[in-house]
Amino acid sequence: MPNIIANKKVVEEFIQRKATPSNLAKYTLEVIRNPSKYKEIKENLKKIKERLKPYHSLENTALFIGRELGL
Repeated sequence: MPNIIANKKVVEEFIQRKATPSNLAKYTLEVIRNPSKYKEIKENLKKIKERLKPYHSLENTALFIGRELGL
């Protein structure tokens, strides 16, 4: 989802068969071991968060989950 919102590749996507423990671990280590990559991802995610703020995304998501759970 972050890549779609940003309209560019922000993070690696692990969909279906790509979502293996090995692939997730490799990518996580790659990011952890590369401070510039980590910083770039963090900055891009912050921009996405700011972009979504006007839509009250966090609050709306929480309300939706609460309704679905019958809370």
